[in-house]
Amino acid sequence: MMDRFMEQAMRSDARGRYVSAKSGEAGDKEMDDDGGTGKGAIGIKPRKQGVLRPFFVLVIILVLATGASWLLMNEDGMGFLTGPKGEEVQKSKSDLKLYQHFTLPNGLAVLAISDPSADRAAASMDVSVGSFSDPASFPGLAHFLEHMLFMGSEKYPDENQYSAFLSQHGGRSNAYTAAENTNYHFDITPQHLDEALDIFAQFFVAPLLREGSTAREVKAVENEHAKNLQSDGWRAMQLQKSLSNPAHPLHKFSTGNLNTLCGNANVTGTMETHCHLTRKALHAFYKTHYNAKRMKLVVHSTAPLAHIEAQVRGSFAHVPTHGNVHPPIWSFPVRPPGSKARFIKYVPIREQRLLTISWNLPPLYRHFKYKVASYISHLVGHESKGSLAALLKRRGLIESLSAGAQTDQRYGTSFEVSMSLTKQGLDSLSQVLDLFFQYLKVLRDAGALEWVWQESADLSALHFRFQEKRDPSSVVVNFAGNLQLYPPKYVISAPYTYETFDPAMIGKVMGLLTPGKADILVASKDYTGQVNAKEAIYGTPYSVSAVDAETIRRWENSKTDPELYLVKPNAFVPHDLSLFKPDLQAVRLGKEATPKKLIEKSGVRLWFKQDVEFKGKNWPVKPRVNVIFQITSPTADVTARASVLSSLFAMLYTDSLVETTYDAGAAGLSWSMAPSGDGIRLSVAGYHDKVLELLNTVTKPLVACLKANRQCDWANQQRYLSIRDELKRGLENSHKSPPYTRAMQRVSQLLEKRVWSVDRLLYELSLPDLTLDAVASHARVLFDRVFIEGFVHGNADEAFARKAMDTLMVNLGSFPLPGFCIR
Repeated sequence: MMDRFMEQAMRSDARGRYVSAKSGEAGDKEMDDDGGTGKGAIGIKPRKQGVLRPFFVLVIILVLATGASWLLMNEDGMGFLTGPKGEEVQKSKSDLKLYQHFTLPNGLAVLAISDPSADRAAASMDVSVGSFSDPASFPGLAHFLEHMLFMGSEKYPDENQYSAFLSQHGGRSNAYTAAENTNYHFDITPQHLDEALDIFAQFFVAPLLREGSTAREVKAVENEHAKNLQSDGWRAMQLQKSLSNPAHPLHKFSTGNLNTLCGNANVTGTMETHCHLTRKALHAFYKTHYNAKRMKLVVHSTAPLAHIEAQVRGSFAHVPTHGNVHPPIWSFPVRPPGSKARFIKYVPIREQRLLTISWNLPPLYRHFKYKVASYISHLVGHESKGSLAALLKRRGLIESLSAGAQTDQRYGTSFEVSMSLTKQGLDSLSQVLDLFFQYLKVLRDAGALEWVWQESADLSALHFRFQEKRDPSSVVVNFAGNLQLYPPKYVISAPYTYETFDPAMIGKVMGLLTPGKADILVASKDYTGQVNAKEAIYGTPYSVSAVDAETIRRWENSKTDPELYLVKPNAFVPHDLSLFKPDLQAVRLGKEATPKKLIEKSGVRLWFKQDVEFKGKNWPVKPRVNVIFQITSPTADVTARASVLSSLFAMLYTDSLVETTYDAGAAGLSWSMAPSGDGIRLSVAGYHDKVLELLNTVTKPLVACLKANRQCDWANQQRYLSIRDELKRGLENSHKSPPYTRAMQRVSQLLEKRVWSVDRLLYELSLPDLTLDAVASHARVLFDRVFIEGFVHGNADEAFARKAMDTLMVNLGSFPLPGFCIR
């Protein structure tokens, strides 16, 4: 019988979440989601701010093709699944799903996905029109149409029929409006997909857009807007939009609200009166832009491809082709004509010190095979020794750094570098910016390095080959958006495709990242009372000033700091991708197999479960393994002070190893250490070839310095002050969390045995004796007497699992704590 630890471990994401390089090109679409059933949340998709979406690790495998479908493989693990229509979709060897791309007579492009093993079915329709196409007199109209489209159709006139049907059958729906596209999607239990899909289709065939629904949905849009007013992400986005070229559609207010859609409806007259013109504009907008040729549909089902195609043809054949066939093209520059580098200061809602340096670049989505933006982001966002991030952290100027490009935009590419500043970093902003532009100069002067590009290409191919299976809902949304940008052949593989190293193109894009064309935004509460303007929609206080010519010249020509230099090859790239010999009993038991207890002795317990192939399994074994340890200590959080000290130690220790382990994240491995109940939870995951090496790397320095009574690498006073401030701000900002989040925090305090209140933790943090020496003293006793419980799961054998436990025990060198002391 499994104990509580094992149950938690089995429920946790034991597959391993791969740490991104915190740099790269934007990946999957994001959406607002209330997590509920039925209609769900409907929202507008913001442009990404600051830290960009992690670079997801995908790969693909192949299987048995059925009927008239067959598969042709090439040597690098990519395959072309050619279906009856002659279209081909490139996928990886590990992807067992079948794909078919086809186009209806009305021009609607469709990707059908068949996965008999899936427990959900889903569909997504992406329309190539968004907030950029809003009429000047109706800001937010595209977003408003996104709401109204769900309110009944000629075939299914009941405006609640869609949401009611989904709710009755375990389904959910959602939608988002972006700058150039609008996405609608739902998921449901597979046996009810056909009927749900027909209801869904009618929103694009003949929506009613009722007058009676108009006022109510305008209020829904207003409520969304009101919810966003206190969000720093939305406020920063709107501030940047307001400072863009007024002639460019980016300048528009994209979400809309009561006043932009229906005038000042609070003055006189009924809502229906004020919204009459809105409804007329809505009908015109729909007829102009909702053309079948501008739509991309993805359907994910358990049914055969032939059945999916027949259902789609029956339900979507009558989507009209009225209006404009092609999406609009935006020829205006994003930045105001003639503008130079700008320094923008603004006051956020939460406690933060955020520096963002951004550029608007030409569109790069057509050049996805070159991965120019990925190459540059990888180097700028690197955190190993010699990098900008490593130097700024070492000097106590930043807490974190990320770099990335949003390339999934037809109108242009957004490149941003974001840094969370320390107090010292904010006070020394000039030094931070000097070092930043020096590092860009290092990269430019080095020229395009083929070995860097090729290493990224190899890792991308590896991640693509061994991708994790994703839920159908995220798959259809992602692929529907990709169909708008890439040829059908690359709908899956485009984000991972490296085909051509082009040093000239890399040099050209690097040459655009100059100080004279940058926008430099700094958010801090310290600017309260120091700014002279207020953004019109969200009321964000800000000021804008031009960067003077002398500063620009200094950034362009300053001497490079000797501690800034190019990164070295990644030592964590895996080479052994073989599979361990399967345990025959596990194969025989199949899904009934349970974790095996390998060790049970004083102070130690180890569980093991090998990932094996068996009949009926719907995912292949991959050369990855997950190692989880719960290190229980009686001193971990026995008091509120101990809890704070444990958190500070975990943050300090993790931070001290960023330079050493950053490459591991880029190579598809991950590790984490954090307080967990009565101890510390340590996890390492990734390709088995390098997992034990990473485990040794992150545990060897853990207590060796303490036992030898010498200075620990993590015991850095400057970093301690920065991390203590970071923890303090995080706790203070929790008071500004949504009511639901705060309510759940309170529930935890009432139901769990020992949960300290935010106010109590803040009090402990404020005490003058909470010093770095106090953290070191706490760490010494934290690991003195422990109970270790471990779980190894994945591509491994018993010897591998035992070696993982031995590695931790040798590096800890702790006295065992009897198991009966564990609660």
